[in-house]
Amino acid sequence: MGWGWGYGMMGGWFGMLLPLLFMALEGEGFFVNLQG
Repeated sequence: MGWGWGYGMMGGWFGMLLPLLFMALEGEGFFVNLQG
């Protein structure tokens, strides 16, 4: 999953926080559980 779209669409704080959110969720195994 590329994080560049966050910068392209928002180009602001959201584009910076989004990757951090994904990293935090993946660290908790959240996405792994969602995707089965």
